[in-house]
Amino acid sequence: MKTKIFFAVILSVLVLGLGIGVLNKERPKTVTEEKPQKPDAIAFLIDKINTPVKGQEITPKTTRELRAWFSQTNLVHTPRFFITGLPEDFAQQGDKDLFAKVISALILRENERVLKERAVLILLKNKLNHGENWSEAETDFFNALVDKYDAKARKTIAGQIADLMPKLDIIPPMTAVIMAAEATDWGKKNLSSPFEQTGWLDSKTYAPIPFNSWIDATESYALEMNGMPPLEGWRVMRSNLRGQGYTDVGFRMLRWMSDYKPEDMFYKERLHKRAEELGYEIPDALTFQKSRNLGFETGKITINKKDFSVEFAKTREQLEYGLMFRNELKDGHGMVFLYPEPIKAGVWMKNTFIPLDILFFNTQNEIVGILENLEPLDETPRMAEVPVKGFIELPAGTIQKHQIKVGDKIRF
Repeated sequence: MKTKIFFAVILSVLVLGLGIGVLNKERPKTVTEEKPQKPDAIAFLIDKINTPVKGQEITPKTTRELRAWFSQTNLVHTPRFFITGLPEDFAQQGDKDLFAKVISALILRENERVLKERAVLILLKNKLNHGENWSEAETDFFNALVDKYDAKARKTIAGQIADLMPKLDIIPPMTAVIMAAEATDWGKKNLSSPFEQTGWLDSKTYAPIPFNSWIDATESYALEMNGMPPLEGWRVMRSNLRGQGYTDVGFRMLRWMSDYKPEDMFYKERLHKRAEELGYEIPDALTFQKSRNLGFETGKITINKKDFSVEFAKTREQLEYGLMFRNELKDGHGMVFLYPEPIKAGVWMKNTFIPLDILFFNTQNEIVGILENLEPLDETPRMAEVPVKGFIELPAGTIQKHQIKVGDKIRF
């Protein structure tokens, strides 16, 4: 009996101790607020690389239209417009400066992509240096870079990273512009291969590779410059010059371009001649313009019982910019320009690619003037005959379609 009691006591103590241990294990020593987990920088960048490059692909029909797209380009910033090809009249109407702007925008597009790849590579390298393993997605991305830039000759990951670092770098815009100028004589020939990429026509003959788009051609060119084995010396010198703080690497690198066409003894000299023809240097620091967010208010107006969805231009910048650089204006849409006080307003179609109808209106919101079917890019000023409170831009043909006339009222 005593033995049973003894074992019962021992068992109770063990159970109690186990329970206390479990409770102590389950109960946190201190209650702390859970910190939000930081987003994965590598996964974020990889996702950004796989998303389309920000910008607008354009296929200008005339050089005049192309010039309008790039009218705001300068030696510091260029707009995010990427042409699919030069218009047919460029050989007669184009010029070296416009050609340089077009190529600069295309090469900046590829540079933006490669700098994201470089950022991921640096993060992966740092991860290895800290003894951290890569995820499956990170490993797949690295292997894809190795294949893309032909770094398979190195047998170790460290060796492949060392091989990739000088390859994942920008193509200086100056270099790209001059090489394209030489290949096409400033946009007058060889327009299916603007960087003169060549491939085997047969076992003995090279021939230019035709491209469906200059965007595709530029992507191929950038990959050649950063991946072709004969250009390894060019890439090493590019890294050295950038590391030494030079801001004109693109111009300095022209002397190293013999390796791009080793069979052509005078290729380097012709590139320098093209640089002289351009007459200025395009800086390595050329970047894209920041996107404009003009913050147009939206609303509705009614004319002759027809409702229109409109944007309102009120600030000075909004009034100046209006519908410039837009590709379309849908039926039933428009833009209302409002002035602080009545003025003798005028309109023109500079940098405007959509044919428009114009309605001038007074302080009683009564239509006092009409202009129909204004042609895109026409810079002829057209003035209201009397001071007006503002005007409305609508798709060409709207006035006739809805029988709008002088004297009609606009309901806001």
